[in-house]
Amino acid sequence: MSLFLGPIHHWLFKKILIVEERERFLCREFAKRFGKKATDVADKVLKRFGEHFDRPLEKLIGNMPIHEFLAESIERVETREASIIKAFLEEFGDDAEGFILELAYRHGRRKGEEAVEEYGVKNPIPEKLYTILRNFFLDGMPCDHVVEIEQKPHKKFIERHKSCLHRRYWQNAGVSDALMCEYLSRWVDGFCDAIDGVKHMKTKSLARGDLLCEDIWLKTKGE
Repeated sequence: MSLFLGPIHHWLFKKILIVEERERFLCREFAKRFGKKATDVADKVLKRFGEHFDRPLEKLIGNMPIHEFLAESIERVETREASIIKAFLEEFGDDAEGFILELAYRHGRRKGEEAVEEYGVKNPIPEKLYTILRNFFLDGMPCDHVVEIEQKPHKKFIERHKSCLHRRYWQNAGVSDALMCEYLSRWVDGFCDAIDGVKHMKTKSLARGDLLCEDIWLKTKGE
């Protein structure tokens, strides 16, 4: 087992598990709407990528270096989720896309409600909500993410970045960059709406052909 397992490793693994939870939620809701056919579609993808994590981090890593294990886990869960979305789109056509985006929002809202309970947050300032969101939203390895931050204290918080840490997983799965970007953006919308007081907007996106991604969190309630 890796000699050093610190809080940051458990923090990142928790976010990996949230992606798996979102994927399972997607599959359950598709099964409710489309029946056994949806279950069969998802099972085919699971056979390619393997089952979900079912043990604590300490039991999973074996002799693998922790950084390597976490990087490979991110690739696995993000590619598998995108592959399931791709398979649902191919199987269910126009009925699937809107439902996928609806489910992303619903799951994000569910996690936002959990954040309210966990952190006792109510009507936060944008930078506080952004900090809490980072504890739930998987966005690569901490050492990989380079962002530019702009803020007007207590009113507006902006994050910009010129590279997307998700895009290669979506491309490996063969699913549209634009759809997957919208999928994650809807999840963040739901998360923020559950906490209340701050609105999230994605105003630019590499996946839509812009030169960078830009996300804005805007205070909408009180001071």
